[in-house]
Amino acid sequence: MKVLLVRNPPEDAPDRYQQHLQSVGLCPYSVPVLETVHTNLEDLRNIVKGERSDYGGVILTSSRSAECWDLVREELSSTQGYGSGSSDWSGIPFYVVGSTTGDVLRSMPVSPFTPSPQNIIGEGSGTGEALAKVIIDDQHRRAPKLPLLYLTGDKNRDTLPTLVQAAGVELEPLQVYATQGSSRFSRGVKELFQHHQPLGDTRGLTMIFPADPAQWCIAYFAPSSAEFALQILREHLTFFPVGGEVTQEGRFCKVAAIGPTTVMHVEEKCGVKVDAVAEKPSPEALGEALLRLV
Repeated sequence: MKVLLVRNPPEDAPDRYQQHLQSVGLCPYSVPVLETVHTNLEDLRNIVKGERSDYGGVILTSSRSAECWDLVREELSSTQGYGSGSSDWSGIPFYVVGSTTGDVLRSMPVSPFTPSPQNIIGEGSGTGEALAKVIIDDQHRRAPKLPLLYLTGDKNRDTLPTLVQAAGVELEPLQVYATQGSSRFSRGVKELFQHHQPLGDTRGLTMIFPADPAQWCIAYFAPSSAEFALQILREHLTFFPVGGEVTQEGRFCKVAAIGPTTVMHVEEKCGVKVDAVAEKPSPEALGEALLRLV
């Protein structure tokens, strides 16, 4: 089964999803689906540098927010804007929802003069709701009670902040990025399906056959990319509608999603049935879900 991973693969690190899915006998492909625009990095730079040091922790629910921290960290380190008099972030808890975000934090160089996170908590939580419980339990054991810096994008559910604040933990949100559909996604998808379909030759002309939906599974990683991607993928593949009737003539691609939030968006907002759900945002959990479809 061919699997299209609808998310941006890492640019400067091994793709753990690609590697694991290949190891279990699947054929994964990735086409970058989103473009990221950074916002409020000057505010984040001032915080990291030490103008505000009274935080009891940092919350990052996506790898993009972790990458924004790394971008500021690298800039401060290279310009000597961070030194011995700056805030010490090594002991402050960094709460993350999955291993991908944790990997970004762990890859940062550690030295006395780089604000590199070392106390990473919550990688096995898998959802915002589960991470909220981890944060609440951990913060209730700590003193003094300080606000948590919550780095966000432009599209966030209110589940985590609502639960955390209801438990008496103060949050200070800061949007550090926004996402938009990649202008290259449509071309990338077209090239992918054409490249991997059987070719025939008639009178010297190469004939491109349309993609066979039954050979493909589309794996969605986030609501922010699902709706944008579906508009383009519908030009090449057929998706089974929520509440539709199965017919022998229909040939539909399978659909997988990571986490209940993405499932809800794909089914309720996009009207497409999800066939498999990864219980956690990890290559192993996605692989298990996909293998149930083979």
